[in-house]
Amino acid sequence: MQHTWLKNLLATGAVALSLLTGGQASQVSAATTTPDVPSTMTFSKGDYAANTDGAGYAMVKTPTGSLNYLISQSYKDSNGNYAYCLEAQRESPIGQTHEKGQLGTDAQYRLFKYGFTAHPASDTAYWNIAGLTNQEAWYASQLVSWVISGNLSWDQLVWQASRPGAFKDGIYAPYGQDAVNRVKAAATLVYNNVMNQKDTANTSFTISADGQTKENGYHKYTYTVNSNQQGTATLNFKNQVPGMKLVDAKGNAITNNTVTVGQPFSILVPTSTPTGNITFDVNGNVSAIVPVVYTDAAQTYQDSLVLIAGLVKPLLANNQANWTRATGKVQVHKVDQDGKSLAGAEFTLTDNNGTATKAVTGKDGLATFTITEGATYSLEETKTPAGYTGSFKQAGITLANDCQVFSYTAKNTLNKGVVKVHKVDQNGKSLAGAAFTLTDDQGNQQKATTGKDGLASFNIVANRTYTLEETKSPAGYTGNFKQAGITLANDGQVLSYTAKNTLNKGVVKVHKVDQNGKPLAGAEFTLTDDLGNQQKATTDKNGYAEFAIVANRKYSLKETKTPEGYTGSFEQDGITLANDGQVIEISAKNNKNQKNVVKPVKPTTSSSTTPAAPVAQKTGTMPQTGDSNNHVAFWLGILLLVIGLGFGGFAYYHKRQSR
Repeated sequence: MQHTWLKNLLATGAVALSLLTGGQASQVSAATTTPDVPSTMTFSKGDYAANTDGAGYAMVKTPTGSLNYLISQSYKDSNGNYAYCLEAQRESPIGQTHEKGQLGTDAQYRLFKYGFTAHPASDTAYWNIAGLTNQEAWYASQLVSWVISGNLSWDQLVWQASRPGAFKDGIYAPYGQDAVNRVKAAATLVYNNVMNQKDTANTSFTISADGQTKENGYHKYTYTVNSNQQGTATLNFKNQVPGMKLVDAKGNAITNNTVTVGQPFSILVPTSTPTGNITFDVNGNVSAIVPVVYTDAAQTYQDSLVLIAGLVKPLLANNQANWTRATGKVQVHKVDQDGKSLAGAEFTLTDNNGTATKAVTGKDGLATFTITEGATYSLEETKTPAGYTGSFKQAGITLANDCQVFSYTAKNTLNKGVVKVHKVDQNGKSLAGAAFTLTDDQGNQQKATTGKDGLASFNIVANRTYTLEETKSPAGYTGNFKQAGITLANDGQVLSYTAKNTLNKGVVKVHKVDQNGKPLAGAEFTLTDDLGNQQKATTDKNGYAEFAIVANRKYSLKETKTPEGYTGSFEQDGITLANDGQVIEISAKNNKNQKNVVKPVKPTTSSSTTPAAPVAQKTGTMPQTGDSNNHVAFWLGILLLVIGLGFGGFAYYHKRQSR
């Protein structure tokens, strides 16, 4: 009968790893310890035998050339596991109790691992022999047991059931030749594995460091206790670290510091722990599976080979995990909108305990902080450089590796604003066309001209001092504006100024005189601007009449009433003011009225009815009124007067003739 527990134990091999522990290579092996096994063993009959009519599946060739039968009866130990006999010439110890002898060899250990004990005939994947039975698999393994114990050699085996002529049919093979062939194939497989594989019966016990990481605020040291046997191990820590944990591969806490052989576990040390180490021993408690020889003191029965499970308690002392609390840097670079480094920015670094550290950027725009492992930091800009706007905050800064540098760029924008100037006249009315120049303290200039709304705007930035000056007044206006020391205090600030101009004013002064230059009072003049607005004035005794005028208007001056007794007219168009305070003087001349006698012309005695041409009347020259601009009007008046007199004389003459 096959025992599953034995098969599983035999499938376990020795494992040896060499990884990093606390930054150093570490692998410790415990010395081989002889397990505790029963001192005696009682055997019982097994299920299989190869002794039908004294024949088996093979024979052994002696040094003399004779062939001896190899027959056997299977038997089991006290635990119900199959044992192998070591002496082919003796009887099987069925019902016998034997004493514990020496430990078996590695080859004998491999016999159990690769023979029938671990692989019944049903394990076709292993045997790959069609029709193989458990009896055949057992017998093949028993043959190998005799060979490796030195009872006989492999080369002595003859694969036949009996000697020729021993039986009437010549060659007697009670199990059949096919059975002999299957046993030969099975024995060959077991023998090759036993001789060529390297499995050992010794109990190996090591601890390997599987890696070191940092997770969730802990130094994580992962180990595995390895053995070619099953069992547990207890960790004995020689020093304690506050906050330390012992967890399994899933992160679950391990109770009593006891781990399972072959299962990884981890020691967690808070990363905030100062540089140091932890030392621990590993105390093993493992099952040892070893081949043991039980002997018959009387040498009557076969010595027996049994695979026994015992208990081994190896020690792995002074294992050590080392760590260094990592330090790093947080560096922030303060720049403006163009990437230029800015000095004077203050940054504050605060850890998760509320401890704050401040630093101010230098000319290179850099501020640097030292941080340590196991803390979480927040970096914040707490003061911006003068004249700049912006903010910076970075939370959740944690150090993962020693000497790690966290680099950040914090950008500020230079404060910007507007200078706005409003150009108005004396009445607060917006004026277009005023030119302004804004000059900064580096000599850079901006120019702008007011629009219909009277406004001119300039963009300014912080950290500059500006002067605003009116460099050209609107046409027809007088005034100037200058504002020095303009600086921007806040981002988006609008600095507003009002620049007032006064509309240029002047006077139109008309002097009314007669033909002799004598001033005339009582002449009415009307001054009309291009908007239709009128002013009237009458000359005083000095012959003067005055009108107030302003720039940017065109005026027309017209005499609308002449002094009594005088004849003449005056009109002057296109009068404009060129300069503030200008007096435009105009002279207007009238002629005094005179009586002119017209003598009738005596008609001739001619019988003709055609009237005689009128006699030209001699009249005095009419005096001119006004300046050279009125010559045309003057001569037109004279012409009309002459024509009128002519027609008058003709009418008078015709009337006289009709009488």
